Amino acid sequence: MDQQQEAFIEEYAKALEKPDDPLGEAEARRLHAIHICQQLQAVLNSTAEELAGEEAPIAEKAQRKATRDMIAPLLAKWRNVQAEAEATIASLKPN
Repeated sequence: MDQQQEAFIEEYAKALEKPDDPLGEAEARRLHAIHICQQLQAVLNSTAEELAGEEAPIAEKAQRKATRDMIAPLLAKWRNVQAEAEATIASLKPN
């Protein structure tokens, strides 16, 4: 379970907790929240697998490759500029 799921479960449990709730009911609600998160994750995984498995026409695949090839150098330049900016900011911060 990732941090986002854990945070959701904690918020869900806090929202449902009431001073007159027995501890067992709060635990049941927490477990229900975990179950909901697991179901959502399964749906997301299934959808991702379906999308990854779809066959695209050859022209579409070629277009995506051309786009990736065109964007790759721009991303590399951006990463260099970003690294330089972070180094400059770090050097300007007082120790």
